[in-house]
Amino acid sequence: MNLLSWKEAMQKLYEAILKGLQESGGFYNARIQGHFESYLASLQSFVKRLRQAYRNNRVAVDYSSTDMQAAYLIAYYPHYVEMTLKILKLLSSYLKFNQEIKACFFGAGPCPEVAGLTQFLAEQFPKTKRLVANVYDIASNTWTPSRNITHQYVIPQLWQGQVELNSYSLNLCARQSFQGIRSSLEGADLYIFQNCLNELGDTLPAQENVNFLFDTSSQGSIIIIADLQYGQNHTFVQVVREMINRKNDFKILADERRLAIRCSLPPLMVRRNLLTDPLGPSLLSPRVNVNFLVLAARKNKQAYNYSDDVPF
Repeated sequence: MNLLSWKEAMQKLYEAILKGLQESGGFYNARIQGHFESYLASLQSFVKRLRQAYRNNRVAVDYSSTDMQAAYLIAYYPHYVEMTLKILKLLSSYLKFNQEIKACFFGAGPCPEVAGLTQFLAEQFPKTKRLVANVYDIASNTWTPSRNITHQYVIPQLWQGQVELNSYSLNLCARQSFQGIRSSLEGADLYIFQNCLNELGDTLPAQENVNFLFDTSSQGSIIIIADLQYGQNHTFVQVVREMINRKNDFKILADERRLAIRCSLPPLMVRRNLLTDPLGPSLLSPRVNVNFLVLAARKNKQAYNYSDDVPF
């Protein structure tokens, strides 16, 4: 099978999202909303609300409405798939995957990171045939309709492998919450936190949970923290960076304060009915760039401390 170019893959991605919104139930209803174009136009107010919320350093959004989720899937999700792909390409020289891999995704919502990983596998690891993806989110049940679009519509367009997608409810800010999911974390190749830090409340328990993950993660696994350029995110990543530097069994693979992607243009149907301001920047302009930071580290064998055996 010929590999898709990324432009072709992004076109397929948008087509899959729009098809999922039309067919999967719970989103578009032709009897109520008429033409699908009218449904897209009705999502404008939800895109505006999302973009107003995301302008704050601390983000609080109620995703319980499927209209809000649909707005997110069209206006944000594709670019976060691109973001994941860029990060994995940055780390590609460190990644060694077998026929089956396991990855854990935190604050994953509708799982654009899972879609990004599958596109990466399609491009660079043709021998990998199966992905076990464990996804964790405080609103795990809320995101079920959108997660189903990822699993049933998006991923099959990007990758021909098999995906086992398991969802867990998890509050990153609850003390010792990772202890309860420890068995599901074991044996993973990748642990990914992406675009969730700016929605954290109390960050101290979240830092403690990340430290627990460092201590219990698999040898050889890679932990990735990637997020947008919010002040709280920089502070959180700085704490984690210092945490890693105090450990002798981790190596930092990437520490990028400023990375960016040039966003792919949405299809004409979206630009005519939803993201209708081509000149921007406005609340209804297609995104042009996504600027973000990345910290990635690999767990190695613990360094041997020779002083333990030297009688000084």
